[in-house]
Amino acid sequence: VEVNIEERIMRAWFVRMSVGALQRARPASEWGLHFMVRRGVTAHVREQLGIFNKVVGYVYLVDDECRIRWAGCGNATEEERVSLAKLARRLVEGGVKKGGENEGVARDNGKEKLERAALGAGG
Repeated sequence: VEVNIEERIMRAWFVRMSVGALQRARPASEWGLHFMVRRGVTAHVREQLGIFNKVVGYVYLVDDECRIRWAGCGNATEEERVSLAKLARRLVEGGVKKGGENEGVARDNGKEKLERAALGAGG
């Protein structure tokens, strides 16, 4: 899922006009995974998410309960890409533990796709 936080009216309009180009660059199965938010992202929310620069892209890997398990911004190093891919694999396989016990995380048939995306993140 991609979330574009765009508070300025003209930029939001431009992004909205670019939706066709965004869709052509992606498979149809991913078209409904891009959202634009214009309001409601307060300074408190930005601080909680670690969004300190409005022009930098941020990547978050979240578990099935929407808890952030990995976060990054800017260009990822090879070590960071590998770390992201390993954690994504563990999340898909249900290997992230909560409270000392292994909780089942919803499995996804797109495991290989997720790993490829993680290894290509930020590079």
